[in-house]
Amino acid sequence: MQFDLKDSIKLTHIKNQFYRSETGHLYEKTIAAKEIKNKLTDFTYFNGSLFQQIDPITFRPLDGWYAKDQNYVYFYRPTSGGMQLSKINNADPKTFKLLSGHYRYAKDKNYFYDESEVISGFTPSKTNLKLDRKKRVSEMSCDTKKFKFEVVD
Repeated sequence: MQFDLKDSIKLTHIKNQFYRSETGHLYEKTIAAKEIKNKLTDFTYFNGSLFQQIDPITFRPLDGWYAKDQNYVYFYRPTSGGMQLSKINNADPKTFKLLSGHYRYAKDKNYFYDESEVISGFTPSKTNLKLDRKKRVSEMSCDTKKFKFEVVD
């Protein structure tokens, strides 16, 4: 469900990019490129296809492709149609943080994440992280398993 900017008068601004309709539905103000008369133009719309339990007051983007509020962690990355925003199931917002030197890898007290997916077989409390010369996490090992992180220079 999307509203065009001209319909925004029906929405109440909450905080930052979040708005709520008269019926209580949450929307995110989004800017995306749209081709109009053979020219790319920024187009503002209100995206209502997002997780409705977001807490707009405590929501904050993190460095990289993540965001969190007091209750949940989200995969939050730019796409050609605006920002992709989806809840990461079972992620702990209190302990969630990006791995050093990465935008797409993170961890919390229970799991490591590659974008929105759990990297299976690695428990943070039992995993050794190896850093490269730029202090980025380059590899992790747990028991006999190893995982090499994609490092972007």
